Parts: sequence; C-alpha cells; structure tokens
Amino acid sequence: ASTPVIAEKPFISLIDGRYWLMVPPIEHNKVGPTDFSATPAQLGIDMIDFSRVYVTDASRDTAQTINAKLAQGLHLVLTAGNYYLTDALYISAPDTVVLGVGYPTLMSMQGNAVIEVADGVSHARISGVLMQAGPLKTDVLLQFGSTTGAPQQGSHFLYDIFARIGGPNDPSIQQWQTDVIVRINSDNVVLDNSWLWRADHDVTGGPVYDGQNPCLTGLIINGDNVVSYSLKVEHTLRNLVQWNGHNGSTYFYQSEFPYDGTQKGYGDQGYSAFEVNASINTFQGYAMGMYCFFRDENVTVHHAISAPVKDGVQFTNILTVFIAGGGGIEHVINSEGAPVNLDWRDTPSMVCSFPE
Repeated sequence: ASTPVIAEKPFISLIDGRYWLMVPPIEHNKVGPTDFSATPAQLGIDMIDFSRVYVTDASRDTAQTINAKLAQGLHLVLTAGNYYLTDALYISAPDTVVLGVGYPTLMSMQGNAVIEVADGVSHARISGVLMQAGPLKTDVLLQFGSTTGAPQQGSHFLYDIFARIGGPNDPSIQQWQTDVIVRINSDNVVLDNSWLWRADHDVTGGPVYDGQNPCLTGLIINGDNVVSYSLKVEHTLRNLVQWNGHNGSTYFYQSEFPYDGTQKGYGDQGYSAFEVNASINTFQGYAMGMYCFFRDENVTVHHAISAPVKDGVQFTNILTVFIAGGGGIEHVINSEGAPVNLDWRDTPSMVCSFPE
C-alpha cells in the first residue's frame, strides 16, 4: 500500500553555522520512509533562512505581536511555553509555516479561536501545537478557511495537532469550553497525527461529570479532498467527528464515547463516533476503532459510525470495543456489526468491509 498524499513535517537544521527552516516537498503515492542521507537539494527541500522566520517567546509575545510578524510574511517557530491569546493567530500569507517546538500551549482567553487560516491561502503548514480551551465559550479553536469551497491552491498540512478541553482546571470552580475543536472549511487539507480531547478527568485527579468542560464536536470537515492520518477524538458531547466534505479519507481513527453521557441526552439522540453526511458520495475509511466506557449511566448507542450506503462510500477494518461501565454499542456501522456490551466485552466487534 502507498500513502496517497503526504509531506514530511518541517524541521530545523544547522548547516555551516546557520539555522534553516526546512520544508520538505509534497509526495504522492509514497512507500516507505524518506532517505535523509540525501542532500536537501536532492530531496527537493525548501530551505528558509531564519531571516524570514520569527522565533516567539511565550514570556513576552501576544497574539498581537505574533500576528504583526505573520502579516509581514514571516514564518513562525513557536517555542515552548503558555501563550495566553486574546485573539487567533491569523495566517493569511501564502506558503506560511508555523512550527511548534516543545509543544507550545495556545490558550483561548477571550472566547477566541487560537488559530485561523484565511481563505485562499496556498500551501499552509502548521505543526506541533497544543490548543487549550478557556473559561469563555468559544465557537472553534482552530478554523482552516472561513468559507466552504473558497478558491485556494495546493495542499495544506496540519501535523501533530493536539487539543484539550479541560484537564488542568477544576471544573467545580471554572469550566473550559468550546463548541468545536477543529473545523476544516478549505479543500485539500491533510491532517497528520491529531488528538482532540475533551478531558475525562481534572487537575484534582477526579473524574469529570455531567457534561462539565463542554465540547460538542471534535472535528468538522466541510472541505473536499481532506485526508486524515492517525486521528484521535475523545469524549465530546455530540458526534465526535462530522464529515461533510466530498472525496475524503481517514487512515486510522481511534475514539471513545463520553464517560458522562446519559441515555436521554446522548444515546437517544443518535450521536455517533464518526458521521459521514448523507449527501456525500465518496469517502474511504480504514482501520477505525470506536470504544465505550459509559461510566455514569447505562447508555446504549445504536451505532459507532453513521454513513450513507453508496458504492463510493467504503470502510475497511472497522471495530467497536466495550471497555467497562454500562450500556454498549449495538452496531459498528449503521445496522451492521454485532453489539458490544457487558456480556460481550474486551473482544472487538469487527466489520471487515462496508458495504460488503
């Protein structure tokens, strides 16, 4: 098997006493690792001198100072630390690279997104950041494109994008919240390793109950030709993933339903771990696992995946697992696949191919 579209993550090199931001090329139908014993020129790597890079400092930089550098067309290296952002980092220049080093934490402080990419931007790459919801309700933490289907050029890449809704806070004192973690409106975006997490425990070490630190959906895809590799979404209070774009694909997906769901508020609403919109004609999903631990109430969901039954919508090697708690998952996809529950736990229920 080959990887349909990929580009190695940007990185920093020190060559002859000078630092360079290295941007590897886009590759199609790739097999195996990159041979970095070859020269950057042989590999087609774009070498960006650090005179064109702004290196941030969490102790002094704000959204305003960073955005001023982005507006000048500079690339970003975000160093480790907590960035208390009162506005989104706004990417509007073509070919912009944002490289996080040491997982800088981008914290929403005023109900704002922490990253926004403008319509029409070409070849944007963002990597290595931890996004954190704040105390004021946010619509979305990362938004890629403001208009679905807006004209744009080339492929875009999101690497190692992590997010947490809660965790370091005590929700009995202050809750962190966002409706959506990541929304992709642009076409041709590639997500390479993402973990979008509504926390199941808090800073005290105790569990999160009753929809605290609310987050409705982890990922919404509205753009076409979006590809995700190694996508993980956990514990949101509605559909964990909502896929509305055409010709999308997912290669490895892991998710867990919310621990604190209720039958009335969750199971009876028909929510899914992964939903493909009924209007979609082409989608491919490979190696997808959906798990449940309904801790606080016996919650039964009808299915883990909801998808239209069409020749162009195909799933391969998908499964559900009952970990603990009560209730369970009746089917893997739509009405296909055996149930998992207290009587059938720890052993996966598998659907090897859908539709058969």
